[in-house]
Amino acid sequence: MDVGDELRACFGDYESEEKSQAWLDTKSSLQVGSLVSGKVVARRQFGVFVDIGLDFPALILVVKLRNADKTPYTSMEMYPAIGDTVEARVYAFADHNRQIGLSQLDDEPMLDAQS
Repeated sequence: MDVGDELRACFGDYESEEKSQAWLDTKSSLQVGSLVSGKVVARRQFGVFVDIGLDFPALILVVKLRNADKTPYTSMEMYPAIGDTVEARVYAFADHNRQIGLSQLDDEPMLDAQS
């Protein structure tokens, strides 16, 4: 299944014009550096998508995963499994596809810049 189809199955039509205000509200209520948790809903070579309960997908890129091989496009055996609950901190918002960027790194430079 295409990742877009997987994300729409989980989050509905989150990229639609009707969700524009909800996206803006999410960004204003969720601060960079916030600790969040959620369930892994999709895995790809580049990272894992997480449902943190806000109706928009959150993505932890492989280079932002704790305890994973930091080489993109390698084996996914160290990635959290679908259904696993993970914790991470918000470090970015991607307006072009309405995704929340998450990091599990303790020394995340983007979080340091926000302090």
